[in-house]
Amino acid sequence: MRPNIAVIALISLIAQLILSSIIFANSTGKIAGRIVEEGSGEPLPGVNVAILGTQKGAITDVDGYYSILNVSPGTYEIRASFLGFQSKVVQNVRVTIGQTTTIDFSL
Repeated sequence: MRPNIAVIALISLIAQLILSSIIFANSTGKIAGRIVEEGSGEPLPGVNVAILGTQKGAITDVDGYYSILNVSPGTYEIRASFLGFQSKVVQNVRVTIGQTTTIDFSL
């Protein structure tokens, strides 16, 4: 019984796609954290978190948590802004490959 060439080519293509997605997933980092109200410590849902100079960002969930995925390695400025609160910026946020950088805010 000889293996079918089409089946071998299909298996090879699937293996290449899986390997390339694994390599891509390991070439970026993640920024995550929690945003709370400064006075009470209560979580703030709906806060806009942005990486300045990029198109990347997130909005906090009901418990004040956010995460920004697929961030290229480098150093960034992160801004948290919410209507009725003064915006805050954290500078020199370093993102490394395969790691989560945690940045928490109090507004």
